[in-house]
Amino acid sequence: GLLVAVQDALCSYEGLSGDVATFGAGCSVEDALRRLLDDGRQLRGFGGIAQQRLGGAVSTSLHGQHTTSFATHMVGLRAVLANGTILDSSDPALLDAWRGSMGRLGILVQVRLRTWPIEFVECHTRHDANASAFSAALRRGGLAGFEAKRLLSSDAYVVRTCEEAAGNHSRVAYEDKDSVAEGFLLDNVALPMVTLFGSTLSRARWFARLMLHVSGVATSRRGAVASVNDYRVAVSYNPHFDEEYAIPAGRCHAVLEEIGRAFAGLHVHAFVRRVDADAAWLSWAPVDSCAVRLEYFDYNRIDFVRYERRFRLRVEEIVLAHNGSGHRGKIWYRSGRGLLAGAPRGAEFEAYRASLDPTGKFENAFTREMRGDGERTHEVLPHALEVRAFAYRLAVWAAVGVNAAAALLLCA
Repeated sequence: GLLVAVQDALCSYEGLSGDVATFGAGCSVEDALRRLLDDGRQLRGFGGIAQQRLGGAVSTSLHGQHTTSFATHMVGLRAVLANGTILDSSDPALLDAWRGSMGRLGILVQVRLRTWPIEFVECHTRHDANASAFSAALRRGGLAGFEAKRLLSSDAYVVRTCEEAAGNHSRVAYEDKDSVAEGFLLDNVALPMVTLFGSTLSRARWFARLMLHVSGVATSRRGAVASVNDYRVAVSYNPHFDEEYAIPAGRCHAVLEEIGRAFAGLHVHAFVRRVDADAAWLSWAPVDSCAVRLEYFDYNRIDFVRYERRFRLRVEEIVLAHNGSGHRGKIWYRSGRGLLAGAPRGAEFEAYRASLDPTGKFENAFTREMRGDGERTHEVLPHALEVRAFAYRLAVWAAVGVNAAAALLLCA
């Protein structure tokens, strides 16, 4: 058979041509942002976490606080096809097939991305916004950024909107968001505390409100800030495997209300961003949408894998009923066919994919399920995670008990 050697760290920067930058698809978003900053330029649509490779970023649903998705700014690509030939294209119609294609068409080796001068934004956070104020902000035109959060057991939103502002372009340095000290505290203080008390404190409303407040989402710094820094966050622990859903903007509040009613006994945190409609063939947001990430902190229960699965299946049912969809690069619990149910040109994409890869070199069990060819025979999350979590909790409690006993003996 055909062998195509592709280097894992295929990262190169060929410079700018006008406002278009050419990168190897193996570069991370962070690599690209750093290199462009030296040229006084930046990307838009990047996510809060910038460690993704560019090839994966344009092949999924990457988005951030900008209202446009990352892949919409791809203006050219080079890829290795299943038969070993090279495709190099800047055809807008063809690029729409590759955006969000989940790696099913070929191996991206180079991407050409539109860039902008360094952008400064001024952001304002409104606390205790009601449903009308939230919906109005979500639909507001001319925004350079949008973010919101809400505890579903409460009626109030925290809403942050950003507009372009003047700034000093000569003084922008790339901020490293990941702190060694913060990482140490997370690993050695926060995670053990979560392990010990995550299923007890999480049932208290005051604790849920505290966790929402300290999340950092929808908080604003004073004055004009560079979006290349302000729109990124530190890599952090996420117990819920980072599922995310796109919902038509006009139905966003109604969907959150329905999810809240479905899990009235659970303090669910909703984090919301805005995603403008795009023309990708498999787009998760074919109309202007909100992107919703849901978390809850009652994940230390003994059956947390089974409960997580029940939670996500019900959420996905609600999302699909409102013509929403799931992120193309994150976990989806229901049948893969449902993930692409609202794709605007799904049938056309499958025909194009079959013409490029007739033997299915780039397909797997889940992508075959998406096109209706079979069903998964295993759970999304293995139940073995429950056993491991129980063993971990038991070990932490045992360590606390041994240390407490030793301290008592020494002080006696």
